[in-house]
Amino acid sequence: MLEVEITQQRSIHTTKWEIVLGMSLYQVIKLLKQNDDQIKSVTLVYNDKDPLSADYTLNLSNDSILLHFDSVTQRLKLIELYDLKKVKLKYFGNCFNSPQIVPTIENINEIFGPTRPGDYNRESQSFLMHFPGLTFFFNQIGAQVEAKAMHGLHSLQFPPGQSPIVSKIYIYYGNVPLEFSVPPLPVNCFNRSVFLDRLSNLVENQKTIGLTCRLMVEGHAPKTYDPDDHIDYLDATVHFDDTCQDVLSVIGSPNSVYYKTDDKIKIHNPSPTSASSQRSQDKSDFYYNYVNFGMDILFDGQSHTVKKFILHTNFPCHYLFDSYFPCNFELTVRNHITGKEITVNSSTRWPAIQEIFEDRHPPAILHRSSSTNTTNPFGPTFCHLVNDDMIFEVMSNGYIASISFFNERD
Repeated sequence: MLEVEITQQRSIHTTKWEIVLGMSLYQVIKLLKQNDDQIKSVTLVYNDKDPLSADYTLNLSNDSILLHFDSVTQRLKLIELYDLKKVKLKYFGNCFNSPQIVPTIENINEIFGPTRPGDYNRESQSFLMHFPGLTFFFNQIGAQVEAKAMHGLHSLQFPPGQSPIVSKIYIYYGNVPLEFSVPPLPVNCFNRSVFLDRLSNLVENQKTIGLTCRLMVEGHAPKTYDPDDHIDYLDATVHFDDTCQDVLSVIGSPNSVYYKTDDKIKIHNPSPTSASSQRSQDKSDFYYNYVNFGMDILFDGQSHTVKKFILHTNFPCHYLFDSYFPCNFELTVRNHITGKEITVNSSTRWPAIQEIFEDRHPPAILHRSSSTNTTNPFGPTFCHLVNDDMIFEVMSNGYIASISFFNERD
């Protein structure tokens, strides 16, 4: 049986790991994989037709832990403990739920000490006891105690063996009961890394010439006016034709580097390949993979300069899900002929973009797979060329999987 310590407004943790409110879905999945000796069963639930219509949930069914993630930011906003018979719970070292200890109202009062009367729900005949960032649910109270419940559950008298028992626990950020807001990225998630706050495209002469990024880094010291504010922000811009050194100096080192081993598109080049150009092609292009940004940068193998940017939305219904943090972009896309424009973010669907363009070319169809796993349960995606310098990869539900910016000459 898993032994978990709870911390109101913050987290659940064991001796080996901690899941903190505000963590990214990518980080939590990585943590669960690293601790598969303790956590045996995990199920991800989402709406594949409309992935932004409801929260994503990770259900640790063997341990009765349900993690709720905001579908837009993909960050943890609620920890739910729903079947307390499967898990042992502590609060500041004091056990209040185990096979030997039943979480009755008396035990909760003794360890937590109620600070307000609580709420009685007539329909479900349940009682809710609230603390800052923590709510206990007591079921099967009975209608006969409804009139007295307004004075607090601790004021009620119950026959021996019939004391209300906790049926569910919520842990969330903030002081307002049952309002589940997404907190800032926790300080223990930084680990000296840089994260992306938001990103936009830099347009000049009707072409995207680079990307402007607002970056998040761990602050040297908490702000005196807000001890929870542990993040410092930096602004950086990366342009096409920037060198590797230019990129490293403004946004830091990538999480990994990937060298292209082949390019199946070259067969469609109408010009024959000369011996000299073949030798130059032997120097492979390479990617800087910025997982924390949800972004890849492609460098030319010859000149070692930027030739492409790729932004990833990290939707669960895509082949590359769980490979990146979601990229929080806000892009200006303009029809340079009609003057119409649209602001595009990860919530934008392709039909809204398509409306501002009159000349609609058929998309290229992309079938993703790998040499080790040729199965793709999500099916193909559709790649649409926009303004001769952007490619939108669109899933069958109309949402954007990725956006690529490239020099028109490439």
